[in-house]
Amino acid sequence: LRSLPPPAGHSTCPRDRTANMTVTNTYLEKLDLKITKKGKNTTDGLLLSGVEFKLEKMDPTGKWFEQVGSQKTNDDGTATFEKLGQGIYRLTETKTAEGYNLLSHSILIRIDTSNQVQWKMENEEEKETEGEWSKIDLNVSQQGEKEIPLTIYNTKQLILPATGGSG
Repeated sequence: LRSLPPPAGHSTCPRDRTANMTVTNTYLEKLDLKITKKGKNTTDGLLLSGVEFKLEKMDPTGKWFEQVGSQKTNDDGTATFEKLGQGIYRLTETKTAEGYNLLSHSILIRIDTSNQVQWKMENEEEKETEGEWSKIDLNVSQQGEKEIPLTIYNTKQLILPATGGSG
């Protein structure tokens, strides 16, 4: 093996030249979405069990959502979707507790590249979102994992008395 001279007009690069570079890798933890479901207009702030949700994530093109999971609230009114990465998610209530109204709109949840979390309501009929994004402060669980706390209230169904008669 032998070294060839550089082409005409080019010089050799001394081998003792070095370059210093700093590379920073950023690891972003996956976040858990912890939903707490409560009854609104109740005297005791009743926790609602058996409420079902589906969670979808927006595809990278921003044109459609793909389902990533479904959960049902347990006896303490909570349901958790685990290990969510960056992106926009749509949370939809698919079944509510008996005697309560189903949540009328989906909730959009955005996790950005620095793990900041925001939410807003989505109007399904118009396929538009309502209002500005609102920040959600993360909780740290007893195990040290970061959770997105989201409390959702459902109102009781209004039962109207029967009136009038036949005729």
